[in-house]
Amino acid sequence: MAAVGITDGYLVIKDTFEVILLQYIYNHDNGFSNEFIFESKMPKSTEADGIEQLIQELENATIIGHRVDFDLEIMFKKWNESSEDKIFSVAEIAHV
Repeated sequence: MAAVGITDGYLVIKDTFEVILLQYIYNHDNGFSNEFIFESKMPKSTEADGIEQLIQELENATIIGHRVDFDLEIMFKKWNESSEDKIFSVAEIAHV
């Protein structure tokens, strides 16, 4: 998970946030390698701690998302395990 600051329309490279979320079960179940995670020098965190760190970093900043619809769908699937085979639109998720 990563973020970069933007001020007056310019990227502020010195204002960044990065953390690797440890998702062993997701990676294992989907055949992804953990090699990058273990070898990386980047900070590592659980999902809950990583999100808390991001919120603290953001303070009152405006969030601009990338692939938000995809991320919401994945989060919803994890939340509602009985829905593993169904693909949800953002509109469906918003009305749950």
